[in-house]
Formats: sequence, C-alpha cells, structure tokens
Amino acid sequence: DPARRSLVLAEGIAVYLELPVLRSLLQALRRSVATGSRLAISLSIDAETPEQQLRRTEFQQRVAALGEPARTVLTATDSAALLADAGWQPEPPPVDPDGAPGQLGLLTAQAVGD
Repeated sequence: DPARRSLVLAEGIAVYLELPVLRSLLQALRRSVATGSRLAISLSIDAETPEQQLRRTEFQQRVAALGEPARTVLTATDSAALLADAGWQPEPPPVDPDGAPGQLGLLTAQAVGD
C-alpha cells in the first residue's frame, strides 16, 4: 500500500551500480513509498584513514576478480546530496563506541515531500 509508511532496505548493492543507475533507483524507491517512509542503504564512502583505504583496495580487488567491480564510491557530502536530490532526507550517521562517525551500520534517510 503506497499510502502507508514503509522501510526500504538496500544493502550491498549500491557499490555495484553506476552512479546514474543508483540515482534512478533512489528516485524510483522514493516515488513508490509514502512520505515518512525510511530508507536504510549501504553506500561505499571514501576512505579517510590509511587502514580504511587498504581495506577498500582489498575489497575492490576481490570483487573485481569475481567479475563484479565496485562502480560507485562517494564522499560523505556526495552521498548526502544524492539522497536529498532523490527525495530522501539523510539522517546523521551512526557512531561507533570509540567515537568514529559513520563506521557502523547503514546510512538511513526519511522520505520527504511528495
């Protein structure tokens, strides 16, 4: 029922989509849900530390070797803009117990406007 609020989960797919395809997906999801619905999505965000960069590089090499290269990596600012442009209001990222922002869980956003 598109009039009722929903939870949309998009986990583990965004990194494999070209940016225009990801943008279209987010827009289509927004059109299909009621205002106030929630989106939880895993996005590949630029690495900030050398350790994160090493993990990212290893991940990209592993998935490319399987024939599924990582296609979209965003900055935190770009990911927020992408969500907002598609009609989703991004929420603050989770904080891990050691205080590192954005390192746990999924990015979440709420559907705004109609």
